[in-house]
This record gives sequence, structure tokens and C-alpha cells, in this order.
Amino acid sequence: MTLVAIPSGCGAGSAWCLSIQMPIAASQHDAVKDFVGKKVCLGLRPKALTLTDKATPERAAVSFKGTIEVSELLGEEVLAHVSSGPHKFIVSIDPHVMQDMDENIEVSPTPERAHVFDAESGRNLTLPEHVKPGGDSAD
Repeated sequence: MTLVAIPSGCGAGSAWCLSIQMPIAASQHDAVKDFVGKKVCLGLRPKALTLTDKATPERAAVSFKGTIEVSELLGEEVLAHVSSGPHKFIVSIDPHVMQDMDENIEVSPTPERAHVFDAESGRNLTLPEHVKPGGDSAD
């Protein structure tokens, strides 16, 4: 998981890191409402980032441009290690799409797949109740 550390925070209906503001999924609003104005870490797994389709006029609200430094072909996916200024992250890309790409890409986060952590305790604020330690789990 790529963790984007401080300076990050939560606002009403969004999380931000550095100068990028990302909407929080509606399903996560209640989980982060007590952290508005507080420091948080934003976590994005490689599959929570998708390639931004430059041909589509309806661009994603948030996107990151970067350069692929290293790519790992793992059969069903390619893990692309991307740098964007001083930041580094990993993106999972379909290998059939990867063969038509150059080293410069643009990706967008999927808000429903983002994790927001309390910067002080490290607690995952957006972890669903049924998978939280001590929560009810379906057997």
C-alpha cells in the first residue's frame, strides 16, 4: 500500500495530501467525520489507482502524473513503480494495456478503495466494521 504521509488532512467530504484534494467516498463520510481538520495518512493500494483515459472528456476529478521507473510483469498484472516529483507509488496495470504505453502515465484514485488512517494512532478509520478487530465477522 502506498501511504501518503503528512501534510494530509480531512475536510468536509474530502481528504487531501499536499496540494491534491480527493473526494472521500460517501460510504466513508461517517468514519472520518470526527477527523475534519486533523492530520491523517491516505493509503492507496496499487489496484486503487487506475489509468486516466485521456480520450474521455469526463476526466477524473483527481489525477496524478508520473513516470514509470520500473515495471514488474506478474502474469495477470504489471506493477508499475511510478515517481511523481518527490513522491513514489505503485500502480497495478493490465499487461495488455501496458504494452501500448510509454513511460509517462496519469492515474486516478478510486475513492471507495482508499484508506484513511489517524496519523497519531495509525488506526484505519475507513476499515469496514465487519473486518475491524473485535467486530462481527461473517463465518
